[in-house]
Amino acid sequence: MQWSSKAFLVLRLGAMLFPLLGCLLWAFWSGSQQVRRMQQQGAENVQLIELYTDRLIQTQTVLKEAVRGHVEGQPAGYLRTAEFRDFLTGLQGAQAASQGLALLSADGAVLAASRGFSDTPPLALEDYRANLAADSEVFLDRSVGREAQDAFIIAMPLRLGETEAIFVSAIEVLSMRGFLQSIATTPGQAASLLREDGKLLMRNVPSRPILFDASSTAAQSIAEGDDGHYRTLAISDGVERLYAFTRVGNLPLFAMSGVPVADVRRMWLAQALPVWLFLGALSLFTFVLTARIRRSVSDGLRQRETHEQLAAARQLAEQRSQLLQELNHRVKNNLAVIGSLISFQVRLTGKVDPEALKARLQAVAEVHALLYRAQENDRIDLGQLLARLARSPAIVPPERGIHIGCEVEEGIMIGPDSAIPLALIVAE
Repeated sequence: MQWSSKAFLVLRLGAMLFPLLGCLLWAFWSGSQQVRRMQQQGAENVQLIELYTDRLIQTQTVLKEAVRGHVEGQPAGYLRTAEFRDFLTGLQGAQAASQGLALLSADGAVLAASRGFSDTPPLALEDYRANLAADSEVFLDRSVGREAQDAFIIAMPLRLGETEAIFVSAIEVLSMRGFLQSIATTPGQAASLLREDGKLLMRNVPSRPILFDASSTAAQSIAEGDDGHYRTLAISDGVERLYAFTRVGNLPLFAMSGVPVADVRRMWLAQALPVWLFLGALSLFTFVLTARIRRSVSDGLRQRETHEQLAAARQLAEQRSQLLQELNHRVKNNLAVIGSLISFQVRLTGKVDPEALKARLQAVAEVHALLYRAQENDRIDLGQLLARLARSPAIVPPERGIHIGCEVEEGIMIGPDSAIPLALIVAE
C-alpha cells in the first residue's frame, strides 16, 4: 500500500511537471519562431524600401545625365537662360513627386532652377562637402519647411565643361512618407530612412529629422554591417521595437523597418496560448484521472483486505467451533469416566474412597497434561505417559515407601481415547 501511494504520488507529480516542461519548451520554441518570422518580415520590408529608394535615386541620376547632355555644346551663359529654365521645369514635370531641380555652384549659389524651386538653396554645403570627402557622390538630406516645402534632397556633383556644379533634386517628403506608410501598415510599426552618419531623415509618421548619437544601438548596428537586426527603445517615440535594416545600394543610406516588441509578444502569446491550454487541460485531466485511479485501487485493496479478514475470521470461528465441540466431547467423556470410576468404587467397596478416586482422577489429569503439551497433533507419547504416572505422588504416595521402576520405549504415539483407559489401567 505504501509503495502504491508513492507510485501514484510520482505519477501525479509527473502529470503536472511534464505538461509544465512542455509549456516551457513550447514557449521557448514558439517565441524563437515568432522572432525569426518578424525578422524575415522586416527583411522583406527593408528590401521593398531599399528598392523604392534606390530607384528614386537612380531616376535623379538619369535626370542629371540628361542635364549634362542638354548643356553640352551650348554657349556660355546658357545656364541662366529661360530656355534652360524651361528645360529643368519640363524634367520636373516628368516626376509627379518632384518639388524642383536646380544647379548650384560649388559655393552654393543658384546657377539655374526649375520654376517653383526655392530661391534659398536647401543644401547644407558643409555636410555635402564632407560626403564628397568620404568618396560618396550622392548626398542625401532633408529640407524641413512648410509641408509643401518639406523635401527629400538628392545632390550630386556635375561637371559642365569648366564649371563644377551641383545637381540638386527635391522630392516631396509627403509622397515618400506615403510609401513608407504602405510598408508600416499597423499601429506601432516603423519604416524609415537613416543616413550613415546617424541622421534619421524620415519616418512613416510626420516627424522632423533626428540625429542619433554614435553610441545608440541603431548607429552601432549600421556601423557593424550593411544589413542585420537589432532590438532597441526608439528615441523618436519611446517604443521598443525589433528592427531590420539594409544599405540602399552603395549609398550612405539605410532602409529601416521595425515592429513593436509588444506586437511580437502578442502574436507569440496567440500562438502559444492554445497549446498551453491544451497541455493544462491534459495535466488537469491526468491529475484527476490518477486521483480516481488511486481511489479505485485503494478501494479494491481495502475490499480485498476486508475479504481476507472476513475469510480469516470465518476460518478462525470454524476452528474455534470445532475446538469447542472437541472440548465438549472430551468434557463429556471425562465426566462419564469420573462417573464410571465412582460407580465402580461404590459397587466394589460400597463406599467412595477419596484417595483412590484422587489417584484415578490424577491419571486422567496426566493424560490431559501431555495432551496440552502435544498441541500440534493431539497425540501423546505412551512412554512419557507411563513415566509420569510412575512418578505421580497421587498414584504412588511417598509415605507408602513404594518405588516403581519404569523402563519404556519412547515414540509410541496414541490418541486421547486410548490414552485415558491405559492411564487408568496403569493407575489401578
